[in-house]
Amino acid sequence: MVHVQTLSVANVILEQLQLTGVKRIYGIVGDSLFGFMDALAKQDSIQFIAVKHESTAAFMAAAEARLTGSLSVCIATSGPGLANLINGLSEARMDNLPVLALTGQVPLRKIGTHYKQYIDQQQLINPIATYSSQVVHPDSIIDVLTNAIYTSIAEKTVTHVSIPEDLFEMEIMFTPRPIVNFARLEPQMGKIHEAVKVLRDAKRPMIMVGKQAKACEASIVHLSEVWGAGIVNEYAAIGVIPEENPVMLGGLGEGGNNFANKLFQQADVVLQIGTTWWPNKDVPDQAHVILIHPTNHHLNMSVPVEIGLFGDVNKITVLLNEVFRSGNYQRNENWLQQIHENKQLWKSLNDKERNQTAFPFFPSNIVKAIESGISEDAIIALDIGDSNLWFQRNFKAKRQQQLVSDYWRSMGYGLPAAMAAKIVMPNRQVLCIAGDGGLEMGLAELLTAVRYQLIITLILFNNQAYQMEADKMKMKGFVPYGTDLTNPDFMQIAEACGWTAIRINHIDQLEKIMKEAINFTTPVFIDVPTRRVPYPDYG
Repeated sequence: MVHVQTLSVANVILEQLQLTGVKRIYGIVGDSLFGFMDALAKQDSIQFIAVKHESTAAFMAAAEARLTGSLSVCIATSGPGLANLINGLSEARMDNLPVLALTGQVPLRKIGTHYKQYIDQQQLINPIATYSSQVVHPDSIIDVLTNAIYTSIAEKTVTHVSIPEDLFEMEIMFTPRPIVNFARLEPQMGKIHEAVKVLRDAKRPMIMVGKQAKACEASIVHLSEVWGAGIVNEYAAIGVIPEENPVMLGGLGEGGNNFANKLFQQADVVLQIGTTWWPNKDVPDQAHVILIHPTNHHLNMSVPVEIGLFGDVNKITVLLNEVFRSGNYQRNENWLQQIHENKQLWKSLNDKERNQTAFPFFPSNIVKAIESGISEDAIIALDIGDSNLWFQRNFKAKRQQQLVSDYWRSMGYGLPAAMAAKIVMPNRQVLCIAGDGGLEMGLAELLTAVRYQLIITLILFNNQAYQMEADKMKMKGFVPYGTDLTNPDFMQIAEACGWTAIRINHIDQLEKIMKEAINFTTPVFIDVPTRRVPYPDYG
């Protein structure tokens, strides 16, 4: 029997979110949300995570959605609150993450007037949200909310609901809406056999993996062995295939293996698994491309796909592997030899970079020390900037999981992502790796980590510059104007916020402290003086 209740609009929202599986909401209180916050305070099924800036709330929701694959939620007040959410919501939209934004709105009678904090929120969020609706009557809340929820889940996207502040306390008759289970697309065997035929014609095969291929390691490794293929990873997918694999060549494009870029350009067949990454200057002109991906949303936007296989990435990869192995194929041993030589060339260059010692420290040497002190199942949240590129280039991943803003690439992402990771997966080691420029964009969130007792380790590449921008400007012949930073004493700030703060004076300290930090009772802030080193390849 369906249970009908009389509830306030605020409680209807919370009940339906709970039924959908939402465990927490990120955000900041504002006067258009008072009625909602009152209801939130009087229940204990959904946790509220209070942050210092709305963009952090959206970044944290996006990181949770990336880690869990489930709907996550952030809230903000009307006008400037939503405006501040936009940056983090753009991260979710660009990376196909299911995030629902709930915002207050001015009272119904003030909509459309010159009232404080009023703006047409549907127009403001239109480029970001696949679905956005303004609730104008309490009885419409459940239809609007469930539409937003299931659009976000089904399409892996951002949705938005705007609720005038005087509606939250109004009561309606509420009938809970059942949870809808979305069936994944099933792979068509005819398409799989068609793809295998192309694979078997390959003379110079390559596999490119993305973060969506995280569960496919065994199938990818088996296929690469019988096919004689090299493996590269997209930006943000280090650790999907461990670096120790003999045909794992590292990243492609900026932040990757320079030698792999050149080898990849020679491929005649490319199998992309869980990624639509296609850095044009590093890819072959005439290769046959087969794409395995959860959705067809970005089909042929940048990748010249010949055959697309859409649905459960792991299931499709297993089937493709089985069909391929059932027939005859003679792998190209000469190509395989080139792959192994490429791997050795890259290893030699990488080891040389990683072993450079000086003070301030070389970025590559810092990455090596991080690698030595990190657990195999750690989650690494990377901010955007020079530190990110050096990490992508020099980190020899095992099976660590990486959080990074793939396409939006906003600075200030790293700390919010790390905090969300620790909330969602409290038993795993969580690191945030950030440059000084990125960290300064959300420095107040150091307090949020302490408030919620999130024992994370933040490693600061402190070079007092927007180094990536400085390097690129110099390469283009521009004066690197505006790239120097005026930094505070990060140690004093971190300690004042309740962190354990340590400045590294010798590289051996970093490895030791990282191993000890997991046992600390406070978050750990590690300030690493970093040498300004031009990145090797922006060309």
